[in-house]
Amino acid sequence: TNKGSGTGFFFNESGQIITATHVVQGSNEHFAITKDGTKYRLMIERMDDINDVAILRPIGMPAGAKPFLELARDSKLKPDQPLFAIGHPEGLRPAYLSPGNFRFNSTPLQLVREIAPNSLANVRKRIGNWTPKELTDLKEFIERPLVHSALHIRHGNSGGPLLDADRKTVGISDMINPDNPSESYFVPVEKIHDLLKPNNEKFSFTYTRMPEQWTQDYVSRWSNKPALAVLETSAAAAVGYGGYRLLSRLPVLGAAAAGAYGAGALTTDATSLLNATDSVDRLKYGLSALADLTTMAGAVATVFPRTRPFGMAAVGVGVIGRTATDFVRNRLILTDINRKNGEPRLLFDSPL
Repeated sequence: TNKGSGTGFFFNESGQIITATHVVQGSNEHFAITKDGTKYRLMIERMDDINDVAILRPIGMPAGAKPFLELARDSKLKPDQPLFAIGHPEGLRPAYLSPGNFRFNSTPLQLVREIAPNSLANVRKRIGNWTPKELTDLKEFIERPLVHSALHIRHGNSGGPLLDADRKTVGISDMINPDNPSESYFVPVEKIHDLLKPNNEKFSFTYTRMPEQWTQDYVSRWSNKPALAVLETSAAAAVGYGGYRLLSRLPVLGAAAAGAYGAGALTTDATSLLNATDSVDRLKYGLSALADLTTMAGAVATVFPRTRPFGMAAVGVGVIGRTATDFVRNRLILTDINRKNGEPRLLFDSPL
């Protein structure tokens, strides 16, 4: 996400992904990088903010294109039963498999009482002005079931699958004991099944296509800080004029600089174009690559006196065009989350 990373896994033929809610909560732009390195934009489809489960869908991924893990019917486990967690601890790649075994069923409240009993007093102070519904959410959160395992995971494993010896998913990575990372806690698979039930969607998610962040900031400054916007625009115009003078007086040096800029930008934009899985990304990076080629062609034409005016014009068009492509609304940004029952409450955010 634009704030961190976690682990997710495919669980059906349609290419939907499961992860933990806390992996995507608080961020507005989400991606999945698959084993082969392909990067997909993601949209949240369903979310359980109490039990920490989220369902996401990749944009541009063909149905049936990826292998997936089968969900177990339940998480009824026996003490010392072998379990295996897959994930990306500390964001490392490739995925790591952590072996361990089941200990017993637990709750977040039991964990807090074990490792930090004094923190409960601070929690009571923080929730003094909470509404009854918020307090109900908190009660459900701290009393929700967890699969407690003797298994080592780290930050970055969150949202990854917990498998039994038959390779079926019995839970997803959720919490660790900060004093002992080999004591780990998982959301039981039953909570995934609950979230997948028809008409069990608690939230609706609104996504908006947005351009690069700097363009939003620039447009915003014309409204909020016009003097700064004028200064920035003047500085950009001065740089452009300086480039024009360089091409006019030292055409070979100027052409070399323009060509190097175009080649460097083309390397980045062509790579992004080849790796794009979203049609709007393809449009943006296709236009960017075209602008880069125009800059490079103009740089070559500038070297020769007879074609120099056309070359200088092409360099200007290419550089301006490349900048303009950043205004293409290709980013998929989560702009709003609403409860389907109409309540104005935000997502539950644990005070623990």
